[in-house]
Amino acid sequence: MLILQAICVGAVILGCCWIKVTKAVPGAPFSLPKGPQPFPFFGNLWTIYTLNSSPRELCRRFKAQYGDMTTVWMGSWPTVFLNSPQVAHELLHKAGAPYTASRPMHNRVRHEKLPDRIVVSPANLDFREQRKMYNTILSKPASAAFHKSSDLESLLMLEYLINESSSFLFHCERFAVNVVFQVMYGRRLGREEDHEIAALYEIWKKMYLYFLPGACIFDVFPVLLRLPQWLQPWNWIFSILKRREASIERKYFEEVKREAAAFQNLDCFANKLREKKGSDSADDEVSMNMLAMLLGAGSDTTSAMMQLFFKSMALHPEKVAMAHAELDNVVGSKRLPVYEDAQNLPYICALIKEVHRWAPIAVVGIPHATTKVLSYRGYTFPTGTILFPNIPALNMDDRQYADPCTFEPLRFIEDGQDSVSSARSNSYEDRDHFNYGFGRRFCPGVHVAEHAIFIAVSRILWAFNLEQIPGCQIHMHEERRGLLKKPKPFKMSIAPRNQQKSALILRQIRREKGHMGLDGS
Repeated sequence: MLILQAICVGAVILGCCWIKVTKAVPGAPFSLPKGPQPFPFFGNLWTIYTLNSSPRELCRRFKAQYGDMTTVWMGSWPTVFLNSPQVAHELLHKAGAPYTASRPMHNRVRHEKLPDRIVVSPANLDFREQRKMYNTILSKPASAAFHKSSDLESLLMLEYLINESSSFLFHCERFAVNVVFQVMYGRRLGREEDHEIAALYEIWKKMYLYFLPGACIFDVFPVLLRLPQWLQPWNWIFSILKRREASIERKYFEEVKREAAAFQNLDCFANKLREKKGSDSADDEVSMNMLAMLLGAGSDTTSAMMQLFFKSMALHPEKVAMAHAELDNVVGSKRLPVYEDAQNLPYICALIKEVHRWAPIAVVGIPHATTKVLSYRGYTFPTGTILFPNIPALNMDDRQYADPCTFEPLRFIEDGQDSVSSARSNSYEDRDHFNYGFGRRFCPGVHVAEHAIFIAVSRILWAFNLEQIPGCQIHMHEERRGLLKKPKPFKMSIAPRNQQKSALILRQIRREKGHMGLDGS
């Protein structure tokens, strides 16, 4: 990263000598919300650096210091952080949504080098077609076909926790990859392929570093995008990461093609894409990129949520005890929880919502951008203004949530709706958390994610005691740098609640492995 920045600083100097710099924001006079004082040409470069290195406190300070909106300048380009649930809802979800559904101009490079990453795609025809396909295949009725994979992966995760509880962070990653992989290809990755799972997460960790606000120097100095390609080192980095990812994923896509006869009856995303896109090489490349987006986004977010769940439980043993009591009363000890139990497990559902709210997986949401001049609350946002949902501020809003800094699942015990209905509500006051996005950029895989998380969380709490190890401190906000705020490695105690439940898990796993031929998985 330091080498890249050094190269790019040199490129800035060359670019400024070679290119006549024009105003970044043309047009009529405009007014923007208050924010930290920018420096000429460089804008709020130090603030952006702090946002990438120590983001959580800075995001909360934006709201305390500047109110519902904060303007930060990336070079000479305005970026507005939306700190209020009402403002975020009105601009990104409600009336303003058609004019804020695009992506920032300089995300063009990310989109070109990481094709079909829908989170950085402009709101064009390709985006709408991809979005329609994702929504069709991952809709609530269609996603029910994938519930079996979540059930199986949760069982295998329980087995791994019984035998190797110290590796629980990787078990979360294996669980998430395999839930999504079965949606994509109708098969799972066995233990012999763990090295490929680990390699994919390492690639995504590096790749998504460059999705952070201001992580690339062209975010601050878009004029550099006019330089010759050989003077743009980020192109090399994106291409290398994409090739590494594709080298792993291509063989599974090719496997579906080679064994079309065997796979044609599988209800999986790859088959549906092949049917819709055709079989020439250009269509194959588009299909593979769409599958890569689904695997990367779905696996990384779900695994982050599960890791934060474990950390939250270790810090709140009294909440674990309440969850145990509800599960023992409703489910008992002679069977595992199933998805149909959700309606009778209000505390478990509320606890999942509270983990989402109290420990969000992202510090800022993926950026939106205005597609025309937009007037709002007396301010005028020029075309291309970047809009960031300030997730910590939204999830900790004291007007939306009483005593927001306290982890308290009971706040959601009687809200009477799931997180999908909450996020799609016409009222921002109905939202239990803001992790699934807004408007046209709403998470398309939400139904698969909600089922997988409920099954995993309810079964882990049914089967295990989750506690801190005496003398081993856990700090909630020690997290890895990146777009997703995954926790840094930590230790905790994960022990079976009793032998009866462990024996039941192992019997059920043997039965499932026998049915599906998963020896050694």
